[in-house]
Amino acid sequence: MQLLDSNDKYVLKIDKKRKIVYEKPIGYWKPEDIERLHKDYLNKVLPLLRGNKDTINWAKCVDLRGYKLSMILDKLQDHVKWAVSNGFKKGVIIVDLGNENCKVLELQMKTSTKDTSVIPKVFTMWKMD
Repeated sequence: MQLLDSNDKYVLKIDKKRKIVYEKPIGYWKPEDIERLHKDYLNKVLPLLRGNKDTINWAKCVDLRGYKLSMILDKLQDHVKWAVSNGFKKGVIIVDLGNENCKVLELQMKTSTKDTSVIPKVFTMWKMD
């Protein structure tokens, strides 16, 4: 299943069988963008992954090659803490080596998982599209 943000700020692809969410944030984000993302996870993604089960373990792969460094860290940390409390166990982050803010983006995403059990694995690569 695929979910598109109403403001074109993200695409979510949900692999229900493997319990993986592929997330692709796009552009510069404002607090209301992360709030919409969180509502999609709360109302659409998690129910789809859970099915009829009370609890599940799931993973997330976040492709940051189209994302611009944004001032949303506090809200992002809240979202990650919520996700961890709802079965989020593993994370992968993809960053663009050609982005001058590559290391800062990587640090922002790692900081978003601070004080949680999830330590994301970071992959760096060149943007292909």
